[in-house]
Amino acid sequence: MTASRRNYSLFLLFITIYSVSFTQVIQSEPESEETEYYGAISLDEVYVLSPLQFESNTQRNQYYRLRMRVFKVFKYAVLAEDRLKTVEDRLSTLKRKGQKRAYTKRVKKFLETELTEPLKKLSRNDGKVLIRLIDRQTGYSAFDLVKTFRNGWTAFWYQTAASAYQMDLKDAYNPYENLEDYWIEDILQRAFTGGALPYREALHPINLALMEEIWKAN
Repeated sequence: MTASRRNYSLFLLFITIYSVSFTQVIQSEPESEETEYYGAISLDEVYVLSPLQFESNTQRNQYYRLRMRVFKVFKYAVLAEDRLKTVEDRLSTLKRKGQKRAYTKRVKKFLETELTEPLKKLSRNDGKVLIRLIDRQTGYSAFDLVKTFRNGWTAFWYQTAASAYQMDLKDAYNPYENLEDYWIEDILQRAFTGGALPYREALHPINLALMEEIWKAN
């Protein structure tokens, strides 16, 4: 499969993930021509991470490549988090299916306008990182997000399609057991404290001291 077809397929997958968060929300159509990805959240406590130790230059290079991917896709995970919060806040007030369908059409057009080019540029490895960051921010795997807000059949087919790119929509974020997730959390925390990224807490707060203790023992 060519890179352009692969990236277009990834774009369709992530547009679905974002659009499902809107399908049950009725509000005024977005008027801004720019998408605001970040909300301001204050960082009350700062945990100072220990310097990372790498086993080799290869591992060090892997970390810094991952850092580039995290910086590239974190804003989309934050967007998914914010949209899901909107769904949860408004879900109890929604009754008419016709309004839901009409809004879905409007918001899909908005998403295509705002996100088509950025998401089409994501690589397979970018997508893998984004899937785990979505879980960090929302508590949903990408699979569960589609299953919950669309249906199980759609989730199954998207999982099947993702597997063709060695991606698993059921990937859960676990920095206590997964080395790459540990690196991702390390990257985020250093970016938060250094001001490179706005602070966003994980839905299930990470015990940074425990995380470091586990990986120092390995």
